[in-house]
Amino acid sequence: MRSFAGNQPLSEASRDAPRQLPDDIYNATLPRWRAVIRNHLLKAVARESIVIARLQASTCMGSIQLG
Repeated sequence: MRSFAGNQPLSEASRDAPRQLPDDIYNATLPRWRAVIRNHLLKAVARESIVIARLQASTCMGSIQLG
């Protein structure tokens, strides 16, 4: 399943975002323990973003039907 940020797939949107570098640069420059934590957090945020987007979509659709 693909995640979206605005109208762009998440991978394309993050490439255009300021101050974001490719993951391999972070993994090479950060201390190992920070890179491991960062990678775990990024995976968690990606999973949670999908759930939150579904909740927002269902909430928005519910309020439109009630209005």
